[in-house]
Amino acid sequence: MHITRIIAFFAISITSTVAIANIDQTVSDIHELTHKTRVAKHAIENFNGGITSAMKIANAIFKAHTASEIARSHLKESDAFSSSDGDQTMKAYEEFYPVLISTLQAGQAKAPEMKQRGLGYIARGMLSNLYQEKDQLEDAMLGQLSTNHTRILRQSIGEADTAFRLTIDYFS
Repeated sequence: MHITRIIAFFAISITSTVAIANIDQTVSDIHELTHKTRVAKHAIENFNGGITSAMKIANAIFKAHTASEIARSHLKESDAFSSSDGDQTMKAYEEFYPVLISTLQAGQAKAPEMKQRGLGYIARGMLSNLYQEKDQLEDAMLGQLSTNHTRILRQSIGEADTAFRLTIDYFS
């Protein structure tokens, strides 16, 4: 009987530790994605028509894409989030979302100049790939959140979808 209690205690402790690690990892991943997206925005804003600045944009977008892939892979390994975990995830996403939107708006502002330099096709392709990754990340996130959190998040997802489509259109 005593051994059973000890085993039960360790099982509960391990489960709690894994849950804490899952949410900590998720929040950390979203913060990293936010940072990489800010770097991409800065690179876009500093585009001066040259190949070097175009390479900086491509590199920054690639790093943001990679950060999203990492976040998505960690989310897929996680258990469903508790209400508290969902709150933390939502808070991190609420910090990411405006950065994403402002980065897309920076892309819209630079689209005419990039198209004039012959970079529209490349930018459109990178944006399309990033848009697909965003959808996959959100699907993984929604799979971990409660229905209430999912309902709240849907509006932001819709707005981000619209911003992505508009930005891709700017490069067409």
